[in-house]
Amino acid sequence: MKKFGYVVLALLITSVGSTQGTLGPPEEGYPDNVQVLLAETWLFPIDIDNGEYWEPDTEIFGVDGTIAIIAGAWPDGVYSDAMNAKVAFIDMEGNITEHWAWITDAGDPYSWASINDCRTDGNPPVITVDTRKNGTKRFMVGQEATPFFYDEFNSDGRWNGKFAYDKQTACVQIQELKPDGTTSKVTNVFDPIYMKGGIAGAQAGAQIRFGGEVRCLSNGNFVVVPEDRVKGVVPDGNAAVAGIFTQDGTPVKTAFNAKIEGGAAEIWSNVAAFNDGWVVRLQGVMNVWNNDGTPRYTLDQSTFSTVTDRGRGDEQRIKGNLAHTTVYLAATNVDGYLSMSRVDLGKSSTDIAVGAKEVILNNDDYFVPRMFGYADCAVDEYNNSVIVAHESFSTQNPQVVCVIFDSDLNPVTPFFYVFQSHDWWNGSFTGYVTKEANVSMDNHRIAIAADGIFADPAGGLTPKEQTFVTVFKNPLEQEVPVRDWTVY
Repeated sequence: MKKFGYVVLALLITSVGSTQGTLGPPEEGYPDNVQVLLAETWLFPIDIDNGEYWEPDTEIFGVDGTIAIIAGAWPDGVYSDAMNAKVAFIDMEGNITEHWAWITDAGDPYSWASINDCRTDGNPPVITVDTRKNGTKRFMVGQEATPFFYDEFNSDGRWNGKFAYDKQTACVQIQELKPDGTTSKVTNVFDPIYMKGGIAGAQAGAQIRFGGEVRCLSNGNFVVVPEDRVKGVVPDGNAAVAGIFTQDGTPVKTAFNAKIEGGAAEIWSNVAAFNDGWVVRLQGVMNVWNNDGTPRYTLDQSTFSTVTDRGRGDEQRIKGNLAHTTVYLAATNVDGYLSMSRVDLGKSSTDIAVGAKEVILNNDDYFVPRMFGYADCAVDEYNNSVIVAHESFSTQNPQVVCVIFDSDLNPVTPFFYVFQSHDWWNGSFTGYVTKEANVSMDNHRIAIAADGIFADPAGGLTPKEQTFVTVFKNPLEQEVPVRDWTVY
């Protein structure tokens, strides 16, 4: 096999200058400036194949740096035709606690049965936490579910109102992480669209799905953007429909089309929050909103990126940080190259991208089309960022690789494999699979979770579809002035 390298080229989208450099292929081991705080760790371990629940989701509490990770899981003792979810929390000392993701109306962890009687694989759970530095320990979980079938989630008859449910529905619940490491419910499980929007009608077998996201806004409220296929809000077709709620579940604005110019647009992911606003990427267009759900403007991705995909955004992600207004897009472009682009949505306006820059991670010596896939990114308070992606060679299994960038989008690491369990492009293949990675980042740590097949601590390989996490120290960590200290 011909040795290959990666050329990093920063495209000049606006007058921001350009950066060039070369990154070699992934090497064995971690870069010298990358410190592993929590080595590859198996979350929610089980000795049989998990359901095909797809990717985990991660985020980091702003007030104390606790990492939150949610993933699909079998119910306790039920290992077929079922779907539930679990949440893990990792504090600053690396201590891990695990919980069932859903809490019944009576306040009990819902562990013993499926949360979804209509679908038992795919469409993974999502989580958002209060990422504000002066925030709370409240968080919101979301998942496609059928709670209207279970007495445990209908003690008050709320599922028997104006809207008739009969199919999986994008449901959410607000909870709180207590100082003793336990969780408690703030709200009961609810439908953020039809129930909270007070909309009459019938589901009639149409799915309301995650596809979609939940995000914490800079004022502390939560925004929910699932994909609605009922068409009771947007009659034109499958649509990204949004709702905004306070941290106690009070509606701020409910059941509105997230596509500012109107019409239908499907969504898989691609919702990001930033200082004083949030954005939904739909059909290649950034729909920029104020925190209160009033529209600002739209911006086509072609103004700041070479990414041409205008679908649901299945393998692309956008991320922001509440400390600033820059939002990042991680994706593969039309040529199959891995792209990291960014734009300042606080300063941009319709058709005008400000602060735009793109870095293309281009393999110049050896290239297999679609070598890169399924990209995600994260950004810290100081605009340092990270990109993770699948890297595959020929027909070999995907492996998660990573590059960390400074605030000017210059790489400060080479490509490196995130997990110790990986097959190396220049070595033998053992059957490791690391895929569908999700990354979060703050000034202190970078957390990367993925599912797949890893090394079993007891020997050999784990079963399929297991969730693992690796936590790194942020190599660009900045000292925080005393006046800004948060006690960890």
